[in-house]
Amino acid sequence: MRINRVGLPLLLLLTSSLFMTTPSANGIERVKILAGNCSTCHGPQGQGYEVIPRIGGLDKDDILKLLKDFKSGEETSTIMDRHAKGYTQQEMEQLADYFSKME
Repeated sequence: MRINRVGLPLLLLLTSSLFMTTPSANGIERVKILAGNCSTCHGPQGQGYEVIPRIGGLDKDDILKLLKDFKSGEETSTIMDRHAKGYTQQEMEQLADYFSKME
């Protein structure tokens, strides 16, 4: 496929819009995207696997405290501290709320 001078800028504009924050991306859709990172290890329902702890269904405040502790370095882990450092306070609250509602 050959992309001409008009096609490339248009392609870049369209694909970059996928990463822009929109009203719908701020709500449940955004937290689902963030939760996808968690699901890689903790499973789609936060059920955990072997040495990976369950986070689905835990109390929202407990999840939030763990995330804050990982972010601050008070709690250590092989990977969670690195993930948590990348989240804002709002994102951590959204993730805690999301996973607390899992059964």
